[in-house]
Order: sequence, then structure tokens, then C-alpha cells
Amino acid sequence: MKQVVDGACTSQSQTMENSTETGWHNWFFRSHNPAELQDWTARMHFFRFYRATGGHANDGDSLRCALRVDTEAELIAVTQALGINLRELLPDEPQPILGKQYTVAEVRRFRSRIEPFPRFEQLGRIRLASVECSAHVWNSRLELELSGAAGDPFEVSEADVANAVRVEQLLLPIADKVLRPPLDDKRCFSGAS
Repeated sequence: MKQVVDGACTSQSQTMENSTETGWHNWFFRSHNPAELQDWTARMHFFRFYRATGGHANDGDSLRCALRVDTEAELIAVTQALGINLRELLPDEPQPILGKQYTVAEVRRFRSRIEPFPRFEQLGRIRLASVECSAHVWNSRLELELSGAAGDPFEVSEADVANAVRVEQLLLPIADKVLRPPLDDKRCFSGAS
């Protein structure tokens, strides 16, 4: 079945595809228009805007940067360069047992291991260049995430961009470790509108 849309003859499947693309565009740029994200991308060397999954994922938009850490030695070198203190865990550190129920207080006592480097505790909330950010090691990468500088932890603002630029000063000496883009995902703004 063919129909005319904006003077062009299209098939029903093409119309549905264009509708899906328009819906995606409207959703992706809900809070920040393409020009604003282009401006932010031009001002930041390594961080990129990442659109939240939303809904039941309970995540928020963020600025993200990722660094390659394939080995424990690389993890140690990168964290030392950034001034991050790795916390070692004991080999017999208590860990939750899958399927067992715990109280909230019990869960809070468990310290999470970095999966590829189990000698160390997962990073979590840290400070870099006086900026609070989230840091997580997974899949041979150390990922840094910023958001909420203006008060809403689910939103990115100009204040977060300024914080990213400050943190990036620490990254310059180890720029060869930065992954570009930080995530190869359509929710990661590449700078192309």
C-alpha cells in the first residue's frame, strides 16, 4: 500500500520507519536540542552525552567517558594517574550468595569486587578534580559518569559540562587510554546531528 507524505510517494513500511525515526529524534532530544549537544561536544574532549534508557531502568542522562584497562597493571596505572585509591579486598571477603535473602543492612556490608580484577573493590562514587562522579570498571574499561550538578541526578546541565572539562584535565596525560566513543551505542551523542 502506497501513500503520499509531504508530497512524496512512500510505502506504508517507509512511513512507519520515518515515524519511528521522528519518535526517536523527539525522545533523544527531549531535554537538550541538537545544537546544544553539538556545543557541549565541541567543548569536551573525552566526555559525551549519553541519553538514559528511562522508564523502569531508573537511570538518567549523563556525560560519560571510558578508559581502556585490559590488565590489572593498566587499571593500577590509570587509577594512579587519576589519583583514585584502589581498595584491596581480602580473598575471603564475604560475598552475597545467589538466591539467599538479606536485610538492607546486611546487603550494605558487602563490598563489590571488580569482576575482571577481583583483588579490588568496585569504585562507585569518587572525586576527581574536586568533582563528584561515578566510576565503574567492567569489560576492560573504567567508565566515568557525571550528572546532577544542577540538583537533579537524572539530568545533565551546563554545570556538568563544566565539571567534565575540569575532569578532562586529569585525563590529558593518559589520553591514549580514552575510548572514543565511550560507548558504541545510538544513545551516545557522537556530535553529528
